[in-house]
Amino acid sequence: MFPPLSLALEEVKVGGKLVLSVYMPPHCQPVRFKSRTFDRAEDGDVNITNNAHLMAALYQRKSSQHTERRVLPFADLSELRLAELMPTVRQGAVNKRPGHPWATMEDWDILRSTGPREHDPISGAQGINMAGLRDHIGFEVVSNPMSHQEFASPMPASLTIEQDRLVTENWNRHLRPGPIDPGNLKPDPKNPPIASFFVNATLADTLDSGVRNLYRYTRLYSGQDPQLIEGDVCTTVIPLGRSVT
Repeated sequence: MFPPLSLALEEVKVGGKLVLSVYMPPHCQPVRFKSRTFDRAEDGDVNITNNAHLMAALYQRKSSQHTERRVLPFADLSELRLAELMPTVRQGAVNKRPGHPWATMEDWDILRSTGPREHDPISGAQGINMAGLRDHIGFEVVSNPMSHQEFASPMPASLTIEQDRLVTENWNRHLRPGPIDPGNLKPDPKNPPIASFFVNATLADTLDSGVRNLYRYTRLYSGQDPQLIEGDVCTTVIPLGRSVT
């Protein structure tokens, strides 16, 4: 096993039989066993040694360096299309928040701006009609994949509207796979500078408030809870019809 891990066997009796149990703790980097690399999937382990895409995703997930901080030495500032895009972003922020500091800032200063937003455009749900709830739900399900997408993956973010539900999927850098519980939610920014830019541009809400907003507005709209599932692919399912009991 490389790098070496200190593992301890524990004897457990199950149905009158003795079972040797070993706890494999999370590690800060991939661990090879007999020159093979396994990735945990639910209760099993999958051999991904010969799958270059899954191996790259595993190393990226374990890395302490976010993709957005990677230096691209041959990229030019002109490729950011600031002159084309920033006036629209600036005007959108000012329209949603009068007096927004971006109104008088240079484009490059805006890109480096990471200060907290002082005004929440989605405050409270009292008196919001069904059309307004749809707008708020749409705001969250569109902005979340855009600000949390793992851009090192070739998989594009997707939004699918079905007859009874809305589904979004995006490649994701996750730490704790499985359903997201709003009652036990821990902040886990996927792309901190990008997320901060979205917040300041009023294109996203504050950190992790999107999960609580989706639960709040979806319950009001359909009487059901949304499903938010972390994994290599982050999946959000929004029920569109009210449940019949």
